[in-house]
Amino acid sequence: MKLAVLATLFTGVFLAQSASAWIFGSSEKNTEEAQRIRITGSSTIAPVMLEISDAYMRSHPNTRIDIETGGSSRGLADAKMKRSQMGMVSRAKRTEDGSVVFAEIAKDGLAVIVHKSNPLSNISTDQLKSIYRGSVQNWNEVGAKSEQITVVSKADGRSTLEVFLAYTGLKSKEIQPDVIIGDNQQAIKTVESVPSSIGYVSIGSAIVSQEKGARIKLLQLDGVSATPENVGNGHYKLSRSLNIVYSGELDEASKKFLNHLNSSEARAVIRRMSFVPTPQ
Repeated sequence: MKLAVLATLFTGVFLAQSASAWIFGSSEKNTEEAQRIRITGSSTIAPVMLEISDAYMRSHPNTRIDIETGGSSRGLADAKMKRSQMGMVSRAKRTEDGSVVFAEIAKDGLAVIVHKSNPLSNISTDQLKSIYRGSVQNWNEVGAKSEQITVVSKADGRSTLEVFLAYTGLKSKEIQPDVIIGDNQQAIKTVESVPSSIGYVSIGSAIVSQEKGARIKLLQLDGVSATPENVGNGHYKLSRSLNIVYSGELDEASKKFLNHLNSSEARAVIRRMSFVPTPQ
């Protein structure tokens, strides 16, 4: 019997706290004069923004930037309601988003991941749909060894789930998950610790985690490898837009930081974290 487990969704709190801790320690004498920028939203974009903002604050000691996660839905809502200067949204703009401005900073793809010990190297879109719909429940039905599949999926409100649904044509209610998680790292850690599992996460997050020793494997999708190169050239179809969003007129400090995201320094960080910078 399948058991849905809701993983903790508090990762964003720790990201915000770690960023704030560094900021407070970096320029105490300028605290009263600091121009504060709050950016909330996508856990996919947050690690990139943390690294870029870290370097930016070193050269702009009177600017304090707080980065908080919580998902793209939060980032969009906070920007709309002016609870933050900017939001992080890991999907393209929709009609219902209204007048909110979307500024794309990069492209990313969703990698289908399994445990490193899984012998499978490729999965078709049809097989992926069948697994998440629950009509395929054993790995031997898709060419791997006989073992019950543990399906890992994202919580409602996450853009990663929305992009996955749009690509597969599935409805949220059709998905039969064994484990429901929030951010990319939760998905990666779950797949790493459960050898029978399958999940979908940011390609950039998966590659960085692999480089740090995570025991996961990125499957080819319909024979195409999940790489930044294939996202950039359009060969890998399960891809998405990574955006900074805002509503109305930005203050000067926020405008300067937004412009900085198109600089060579920021674009180098985006590439290093296995995303594809938006062409200038």
